[in-house]
This record gives sequence, structure tokens and C-alpha cells, in this order.
Amino acid sequence: MFRRGFQCVAIIFVLLNMDKGTEALNCYECSGPAEKGIDCEENLENVPHKMCPPNNTTCVSYRFKPPFGPSIIYRHCSLPNTCEFLSNQSLPNNYLEHCQECSSDLCNSSDNLTAFPVKIALFFMLTVSLIY
Repeated sequence: MFRRGFQCVAIIFVLLNMDKGTEALNCYECSGPAEKGIDCEENLENVPHKMCPPNNTTCVSYRFKPPFGPSIIYRHCSLPNTCEFLSNQSLPNNYLEHCQECSSDLCNSSDNLTAFPVKIALFFMLTVSLIY
């Protein structure tokens, strides 16, 4: 019984983590002031999304704080490790407030749950339910 349950959980985990293959990723594409009521900040239903080029395998959302005025938010397709790259850059008069990368369609929203933690939670719940 335990072995069969473990096999089922393992198969489900593999299926959840399968690569998309040639399917292109879609990301929100916008930039603008990070202020309430601004489309790129909150009203993402009004924001266009873009099918990413093949080498852009992540969506990114990041926020810079210039010395004067509101923070500026950016959302777009990106190369992997964009957040690491941005955090290592010395950008005069700008401060990187937030950066988040993800790899599922339209995941670079302001209130997104990243896919990996959700997959881990599902895996854990399935494991516990099959064991007990």
C-alpha cells in the first residue's frame, strides 16, 4: 500500500514539474510609476501581455526607487537570473526595492503565488493523504 502511494505521488510530482517544451511563456509587459490605481501596479487586466522569445524563459517584475518621485515598476519577459543580475549592478541614484522571477504564464503579477512553492505544498499534501 505504502509503495503504491509513493509511486503515485512521485508520478504526480514529475508531471507537475515537466518542462513546457516548446510552448512559449506569456508575461505581463509594462512599466510605470508604482502608484495606486496605475495599470502596471494594480490593474493588470488592462495591461498587455507578450509571448516571450524562446531564450526568455522567465517573467520578471521589479521595482526601482529613483532619488525623487515614485518608484518605477517593470514587468516583462526575461532571461533567467535577472534579479541576481540587477541586484549586483551599481545603478547610480536608483535603489532596487523588489525583484521577483517566475516561470509560468502571467506569473509576474503584483499578487502572484510562485509556482514552485505551490507545487511543493501540493506534493506534501498528497504525500500525507496517501500515507494516512
